[in-house]
Amino acid sequence: ELDLLKKRGAVGEMHGEYFNSVGEPLDLQHHHRLISIRLETLRKMKHVVGVAGGADKIEALQAALKGGFIHSLITDEMTARALLPSS
Repeated sequence: ELDLLKKRGAVGEMHGEYFNSVGEPLDLQHHHRLISIRLETLRKMKHVVGVAGGADKIEALQAALKGGFIHSLITDEMTARALLPSS
């Protein structure tokens, strides 16, 4: 299953739904069986707070921010610095 996710370009997961590096949800069969809030619904919400940190989460957090799934992020300093645009 992990090989399929990698082939499809998955970099992160929220509520059981996987997404790619530009924040687009992947079209996977199991997504249709989820009973959690879908990523498309998160995009439409007024304000969503994410909580995550660590080097292994940076790519997924970048994609979640690009995708508009989260609007505010609670994280550690190292992760925050990695997510900020470099000058």
